[in-house]
Amino acid sequence: MASSRIFVRGLPPTYSEEEFKKHFAKQLSITDAKLLPHRRIGYVGYKTPDDAAKAVKYFNKSFIRMSKIGVELALPVDHESLPRPRRADPRNTANHRQQNTADHETIADSNPLKRKRGAPNETEQDPKLKEFLEVMQPPSKPKTWTNEA
Repeated sequence: MASSRIFVRGLPPTYSEEEFKKHFAKQLSITDAKLLPHRRIGYVGYKTPDDAAKAVKYFNKSFIRMSKIGVELALPVDHESLPRPRRADPRNTANHRQQNTADHETIADSNPLKRKRGAPNETEQDPKLKEFLEVMQPPSKPKTWTNEA
């Protein structure tokens, strides 16, 4: 189903709704127009989808003041190519979150390289590592000036 509305992006930051309507009514008659100046986008409605397609062809990659605008046919709200908000995502329910955390826990349990909290500290087991860590302390912490005798 073709849309009779167009989506306009890249509008000048100080563009008013009256100027917006007047600019897009030059080519064909419009039914309605909505400008969102803080986002620099707008929507324009035409009578037929053919009029909207003609307007896209005419206005796309044109300039308003010093701003190059992009014009395309507006997509319906439920279109599959539009990103879904996270809170409306049915996969993001509490049950799905619990299942995901359970999956992550089983993966972590099966990983032998993952260090457990109750495991002995590696520096206690390896004397070379312990010596290396002592030498590599920041300048304020080494005990180079102390007497070891």
